Amino acid sequence: MGLPAIPPYSLTAVLPENRVQWRPDPARAVLLVHDMQAWFLDRFAGPPLPSIMENISLLRKDCAALGIPVIFTAQPPRQDPHERALLTDFWGPGLPDDAAAALLLDPADDDIVLTKWRYSAFVRTGLEEALGGRDQLLIAGVYGHIGIVATACDAFMRDIQPFILADAVADFSAAHHEQALSWAAQRCAVVTATAMASLDLMLGFTPDDDENLLEAGLDSIRLMAVGERFGVSFMDLAEEPTRARWLTLIGGGR
Repeated sequence: MGLPAIPPYSLTAVLPENRVQWRPDPARAVLLVHDMQAWFLDRFAGPPLPSIMENISLLRKDCAALGIPVIFTAQPPRQDPHERALLTDFWGPGLPDDAAAALLLDPADDDIVLTKWRYSAFVRTGLEEALGGRDQLLIAGVYGHIGIVATACDAFMRDIQPFILADAVADFSAAHHEQALSWAAQRCAVVTATAMASLDLMLGFTPDDDENLLEAGLDSIRLMAVGERFGVSFMDLAEEPTRARWLTLIGGGR
């Protein structure tokens, strides 16, 4: 009973094949940072946790720049056994104190923090109402094969498009991680990489992969913003201004 110690593991270099081709839209999206609390993160002995936290931090900055809301979930400490119910049978009594419940990524003043009770972040939290009519959910955090997938599936069943950020979630092992991503990609979500999601949000529209972005209306200000965000020169971006080429330049295809 209880959570296991998690040995270091490496993220796969290849994303699973998605059944659908949704793309995140800054006018529709909300970022969900799922259960990034000491109790869950202290289980990790090393990678991929540092890169996961870095990718979430980068995406939070992108969301702030684009006016995209950010919502955190956090499980409460010292849960009443009747409140915790069946979770106790699988995972024990839960978070013992305030230190265990601490979020290790600090919410900004205008971020929303919801108390989470079950695998899905929608159950008894008010998450759907907190989305404010937006219908895309970018999901990052832990653990992939439990709360991340449960939340993505629940979003799908509420007609909210879920996006699981493959390099911004972590799990019990590489096998659990890959299993969760593959299952979701074929049943309820788009699995994408953080850089790919950030680029799509910065573009603000959904071009074909080989469409000329400048001819499609992308202005030089956004082009420069993309270059600054990903450390790519203006000339390299302008030489072949297509989404496919830019994903190669920024390493966004994983």
